[in-house]
Amino acid sequence: MELRKDCDRATIKNKNHDRPHIPLSPMITYVTLPEATANIVQLLDRVSQGEEIIISQAGIPIAHISPPPKRRQPRSPGQYEGQFTVPSNFNDPLPEDILNDFINPTDPLLNS
Repeated sequence: MELRKDCDRATIKNKNHDRPHIPLSPMITYVTLPEATANIVQLLDRVSQGEEIIISQAGIPIAHISPPPKRRQPRSPGQYEGQFTVPSNFNDPLPEDILNDFINPTDPLLNS
């Protein structure tokens, strides 16, 4: 299996010039649909290592496989304690001028 990782060229040439070229990136592997179909296990192994895969058909990208987003550290309760105080009027009704900013003048319920 020869997967292309063309980092030294600016684009993959596209026979159909009215379509955009595929930009290349060092952390992205570009494969054709037949290559992807024949080598899906190896491609998914590469994705699990952090690599991204773009599958193209006739030079046009049709799928993008990427690893899931990294897990963030869980937030600990109280980590921002003392940095924000809820104002005493927080639950008071909003002033009329601010409420009017939320009204859609084209709303059919208001015009009936």
